[in-house]
Amino acid sequence: MKTIGLIVAVEIDAVSTLFGDPIAEKKEHGFYTYLYMRHGLRIVVIHCGMGSIASSAATLFAIEKYGASVIVNFGLVGALTEEIAKTHIVLVDKLVDSEMDVYEIDRIPRGQHEGFRSPYLSLDKGLIQMAIQANPNLVKATCVSGNQFLVGERKLEARRTWHGDICDMEIAGIAYTAYNDNIPVLSLKIVSDSIFEGGKEYYEAKESASLECLRVLDEILPNLNN
Repeated sequence: MKTIGLIVAVEIDAVSTLFGDPIAEKKEHGFYTYLYMRHGLRIVVIHCGMGSIASSAATLFAIEKYGASVIVNFGLVGALTEEIAKTHIVLVDKLVDSEMDVYEIDRIPRGQHEGFRSPYLSLDKGLIQMAIQANPNLVKATCVSGNQFLVGERKLEARRTWHGDICDMEIAGIAYTAYNDNIPVLSLKIVSDSIFEGGKEYYEAKESASLECLRVLDEILPNLNN
């Protein structure tokens, strides 16, 4: 049976609402972990909290401890364009780690990790194609990822600098960690706050948006068995 690592930052209530009671749950290494059998898959849900450090550690934990062969992530993001705010639910096609910057010492472009040829890291094309076949309404997006909740002018700056569509705080940690173990990643996101909105809009949308996003993801998950 294939094991899926589902990395969840703050949207854990949506998981319990839709998936129900887990087969097992425990706290390990600071993470709350929940085990489900769903769609013929063994799904290990790891509630990591906000930020790329936590999401990176949770991803490695899912791979090394539970043998996850695919990492899946869903959650809330901010919009960097009016168009993507209207689209609402998107697939992360590629991402940039906006905090990575060693240009002053190595002349590597900002956002680019050592050993990579670009500041942008693409997620697994096969999983993206599978998800779009399952739900043709999904739109691909570029995510600007870093340990800051962006609002207002910071969102406009992220758009100008990285030409991103959305922003979050976890996918860079997830994607680079999984890449190092050659594990594919699928990330489905829902816009919770528009360009000129911030925390208030985020919290107003958090519960309903999280559940909406997970429902769409749950329709895609059975295809991971193919």
